[in-house]
Amino acid sequence: VHKISFNGTEIEFTVIRKSVKNLNLRIKADNRVVVSANRYVRNDQIIEFVRKTAPRIIKRLDSQSRIKVQRFIPDEIKCGETIKFFGIDHILDIKPGIKQEMSIKSGRMIMQLPSSDVISNVPFSMFDTMRSEYANTFFIKRLHEISKVICPGISPDLKVRKMKARFGTCYPDRKLIVLNLFLIHTDLSCIDYVIIHELIHLDVPNHSRQFYSMLSLYYPDWRRQKVILKEFAPYLRELS
Repeated sequence: VHKISFNGTEIEFTVIRKSVKNLNLRIKADNRVVVSANRYVRNDQIIEFVRKTAPRIIKRLDSQSRIKVQRFIPDEIKCGETIKFFGIDHILDIKPGIKQEMSIKSGRMIMQLPSSDVISNVPFSMFDTMRSEYANTFFIKRLHEISKVICPGISPDLKVRKMKARFGTCYPDRKLIVLNLFLIHTDLSCIDYVIIHELIHLDVPNHSRQFYSMLSLYYPDWRRQKVILKEFAPYLRELS
């Protein structure tokens, strides 16, 4: 492990020697800074490279730490814990009921379970199933509402999956949109941005000037949502 100091802030980083043409720097979700370099690059060159990118490293580490503190899902799924849906903290309430169902109302997340007994906690697998069902229902409704504006006359199919690298993807030939399950934890504005982004791909299957013109037309604030999602992205693996 190597270390430099920049404006009073220490930056630790690891160097991995591999067959790469250029120096590459990656900041992992656990805040590890990793530099890839071929065996011919001297250590002093690597240190200078890290020093030049130090402002960006510090900014990224700071943003990741702020997201880390927020916590999206508690270690235990039990009454009174806080779970973040739509970028907002909700207090979990587990209640007996007729059927298994998740709902959100007035800052509370209600998990209704088919039981006559009082239940204080549930296994994560049950929460995961109910989260998926809730997200799928919500995303379908939102997709259909927005598609009436973006692409009237077209009813794209939707699939919801856990993805570690993307928030959404589009298959224009199949009229299929896939959304990342973990979008349910982000702001509603971010969810809308991803849906609009993918719907536009039904008509423009690339990131050309035409695509961004349409994106700016239907969602002028898309750049801000993209920044928020970029900060959230490193934690996709932790949420799975």
